[in-house]
Amino acid sequence: MSTDTDRVKVKNPDPSFNALRVEQVPAEGTSDTHTAVLRQKATGGVGSALSVESDNPDVAAAVVQGVGDLLDLRNAEGETVLSVGNDGALELSDGSTAASQSYVDDTVAAVVDDYLPLTGGSISSDLDVVGRLTAAGFTLPMNTPAWVTPYAQGTPITNYQTGHGWGTSGSVASSSLNDTSDFVKGTQSASVTFSGNGNFDKSGISSTLDLTGKAVRFLVKVDDVSKLSQLNIKFGTSATNCYTWQTKATNGTNTLYQSGEWTQVVVSWADVHSGAGTHTLDSNRVPSTTSGFSFIRFQVIATGGNCTVHFQSVEIIDDITAHFPNGVVSVVFDDSWDNQYTLARPMMDPYGYRGTAYTIADSIGGSGRMTATQLRNLQDLSGWEIAGHAYQTSVHDSRLTSFTAAEVDDDLRNLRAWLVTNGFRGDSFAYPGGNFARTTDNVPIERIVSRYFSSGRTILSTYGSAVNVLKEQFPPPRPYRTLALSAIGDYPATGGMDDPDNIVAAGGILDVTKRQGAWLVLTFHHITAGAAAEDTECSQAAFGTIMDAINSYGIPVLPVSEVMRYRA
Repeated sequence: MSTDTDRVKVKNPDPSFNALRVEQVPAEGTSDTHTAVLRQKATGGVGSALSVESDNPDVAAAVVQGVGDLLDLRNAEGETVLSVGNDGALELSDGSTAASQSYVDDTVAAVVDDYLPLTGGSISSDLDVVGRLTAAGFTLPMNTPAWVTPYAQGTPITNYQTGHGWGTSGSVASSSLNDTSDFVKGTQSASVTFSGNGNFDKSGISSTLDLTGKAVRFLVKVDDVSKLSQLNIKFGTSATNCYTWQTKATNGTNTLYQSGEWTQVVVSWADVHSGAGTHTLDSNRVPSTTSGFSFIRFQVIATGGNCTVHFQSVEIIDDITAHFPNGVVSVVFDDSWDNQYTLARPMMDPYGYRGTAYTIADSIGGSGRMTATQLRNLQDLSGWEIAGHAYQTSVHDSRLTSFTAAEVDDDLRNLRAWLVTNGFRGDSFAYPGGNFARTTDNVPIERIVSRYFSSGRTILSTYGSAVNVLKEQFPPPRPYRTLALSAIGDYPATGGMDDPDNIVAAGGILDVTKRQGAWLVLTFHHITAGAAAEDTECSQAAFGTIMDAINSYGIPVLPVSEVMRYRA
């Protein structure tokens, strides 16, 4: 057989396709004709082993290895479906090419002395990867959170199981008080659709409730938060003799409740909004009684259409005084401004107060920003936590909600790697602009943050006047949605909840934190040597007044990560 000119023609002699007959096509001027039969040794489809039978060994070799044009497989219409050239490349019927494993190995070996085969191996020198390196579907490197926030053991008041005895009143469109279609505890929940100002409550509780030194944790889901104006909870002896807590904290772009999500909320005496009837608050917001309660009510005010709320549980837990008898304060700073080092730190050092600096990595060393040396001094010499805010300034300024999940993951992974590489041990994160909702492809940002940090700080806390400040508890019910009072400053002097005068006043949030117990997170941006000139600035004098007041109240100051991992 003349192997440099001969070709082979493939026929299918067997309808079962378990064998192919290969006939030699004689070269011009010759009459040599030989055949070979390829038989499948066992069933199993494409890739099963083949045996070759031929009356000429050269034909068998041509079929298996190929020479010259190597192999030309044609269909019944005479169209080539597979050809193999001298270089080992395979050309398919659609014009695409493939290559054998031996061809790939030979080619790579000719270019690279040491390479990592697809089947595994080791690399003795540096490996530079452009793009993402993944293992088992997960992007590497993976710097996991250092701490897991404990979960507070609670005493259930109700899980809304059969016979719970709660009822509705007011503007209620419909209800399913034994809802077996949507629940996360037991076998059912209770769902109520509110059309305006409506109630879901229970009176005449036989075992009256004592909330002295306690907090209340409840679990609810709001189908459409855009239809929710207020979600309040009341404890007392009747609708006219009770205390009210308002819980819909918002910063304008994000709210404590997210549509379609089961949300745990904790309220304590440090958060109480108002009293009614015989249940009153004095000038320092101390309640007249904290026990003997036989009435519980959820008040929901819907706006712009019906609002459906699912109720799953109400329970009593220890409040923060079980761990911090005088409450606790965290003084935190966003964006790495150098005035935090030059003006805020000197006001904290005399009291031994340690802050948390939420850092934008690529801004470090830039104009008006702290240097890496200053950050190390804060951590190593003053005991601060150097934590994460963003890796790229452009991501920070555009907010995480402007990016895909992959892009957010890239920024957070790089941020965490930067912190670790530079020896910074902070384990908490602050959402740029407080925006924690979802990425552009609808992935919860909190879920991505949880891959790299132990907590995520919002700027949620307020829902009205200076006294309406929701504070955090310990352990926090939502570690990746922790509450904080933000943009504290003395310009303009509006008398709002972020006004330093209100913060330090009798009955203000520091006073309440000490008297009733809470974790108060105070967030600052710019500290100015002179008068503040914009709403993100706080003068050094006003900042010093706040530090002096914290000291006079005897409230401990700890970095965020130390509170999160605190054990009594």
